[in-house]
Amino acid sequence: MNLPVIIVDAKYDALSSFISELQQNVVIFIDEYEKIYKEDSDVLTVMDGIFKSEYKHVFLLTTNDLYINRNMLQRPGRIRYLKTYEDLTPDVVEEIIDDLLINKSHKNDCINSISKLQIITVDLVKSIIQEVNIHDEAPSKFMDFFNVKGSSSTYSADTQVVMYKVKDSVITKELYADNICIDSIKSLRIGSNIWWDEVFYGRVVDKYPNDVFKLSVGYNMAELDDYDDEGVFMKDLYHEDAIMEKDGKFYIRTSSNKPDFTETYMVHIKESPKTHVNYKVPFSMIY
Repeated sequence: MNLPVIIVDAKYDALSSFISELQQNVVIFIDEYEKIYKEDSDVLTVMDGIFKSEYKHVFLLTTNDLYINRNMLQRPGRIRYLKTYEDLTPDVVEEIIDDLLINKSHKNDCINSISKLQIITVDLVKSIIQEVNIHDEAPSKFMDFFNVKGSSSTYSADTQVVMYKVKDSVITKELYADNICIDSIKSLRIGSNIWWDEVFYGRVVDKYPNDVFKLSVGYNMAELDDYDDEGVFMKDLYHEDAIMEKDGKFYIRTSSNKPDFTETYMVHIKESPKTHVNYKVPFSMIY
């Protein structure tokens, strides 16, 4: 924007008056915002004071943890854009490895080891490659005691999603305890069935903006085989999410087109944050 940048890296009580006295447009860059302004009202005072100036001021805030309260979020008049930087993509990781790794024979091991990190940043990737270059040793030899956290997640091509019950356009509660695996939210169509761990979670009967769906969930009355000789319903035969007790009778969730009765839910299906568990590692590299 061809504007001078004022970097704020510590709290300064006179910041508002200082900036307002500048006779030109400026960018105010507040690094690690959550550490400097633990009380959001402080930065609001700065912003409101500066807005009275005839000059334009662009605020850029960075934060490691998204610690911004309701006074700032959901208010484009305060913060207009919100950008989250996630794990490096596989192609970027490979580009860094190709650029910095001296002994290229360690490349595959580097890709495999890096893909198992809890988070994948430029600094972490460079540190691992630097260690490999120093000792000419594959990262799998030292990752157990290197100062990085690994992930216990399993690799999957599916998208992990969480379903929330919606009422009057407001998310009321998490609908199911388990994560659901689907190929992609974008792949859900009217008529799509959602399954997880052999449990039917519902059929999409309508779609709305912002990943909101209407699900029809069917139930069939439990059959005689579902009861023991003493007439006690054997819950262990089914996943607990698949069972409903109604009017003293037990019903089993079903994907049948003609269930005994159905329930309809409005749900918001939210994708879990993208992490390295979706990193496409060649099968031969997974041990």
